[in-house]
Amino acid sequence: MGLAKELVKIIVRNIDKYVLTNFYPNLLSRNSYIFNRNDYKIPQDVACTFIHATRTGGITFNSILSKITQEKKIKFHTGGHNPISILHGPDEVDYVTILRNPVDRVFSAYKKNAKDKKHPYHYLAIKGLNEYLNFCPEAKNLYCQTYSGFMDKEVDEFIYTKALNNLKKFKFILNFSNLKDEIKAFCKNFDYSVDSIPNCNPSEKTVISPEDVKKIEFYNYYDIKLFREIKKNFSNF
Repeated sequence: MGLAKELVKIIVRNIDKYVLTNFYPNLLSRNSYIFNRNDYKIPQDVACTFIHATRTGGITFNSILSKITQEKKIKFHTGGHNPISILHGPDEVDYVTILRNPVDRVFSAYKKNAKDKKHPYHYLAIKGLNEYLNFCPEAKNLYCQTYSGFMDKEVDEFIYTKALNNLKKFKFILNFSNLKDEIKAFCKNFDYSVDSIPNCNPSEKTVISPEDVKKIEFYNYYDIKLFREIKKNFSNF
């Protein structure tokens, strides 16, 4: 049975590689509870639920949450790369997330995927930024999908507004550009002091060309609009 599953994965990945489909990533999502699930339940005894968009410092933040849990016995819900739960709105539970400039986030994901052969979108990234933006769903308005709960829908004004209204009700929104200080400030809310914060999954420091910026902006109109609105409403941005 295990061999059959591996053969299916190999076949599907090769179909994706040559036809530019997304069968393999979809297969992973449908068989996982840590990717793109919007129907998960949040236990009542958790202090906060972390919504982790890719390439926003989430691995580093999760490492700190684990330390708080170990030392202070405070529980957090960390659901992988899942969006907000449609079963628990921000009026019911406390959410925390990290926001990064959408252009920087997408470019960082693109470079990471091109480097990592195990990533399901590696086959797109190695073909170049155009192919990655065209065919990778994670490169198009991921914030609006994540914070609205509509992961499989093309983003429109309704989904954008839903995401914005949800984000405005989040308990904490950390600013990626000042992440270490933001994490330290977050920890103070739980009477926890941290001296040093590791960079668990660093991004390569690269300069994005004006042409590449325009390409990313074209595919991320709503995420950029969302990010600008959050900057207006939260003083730490």
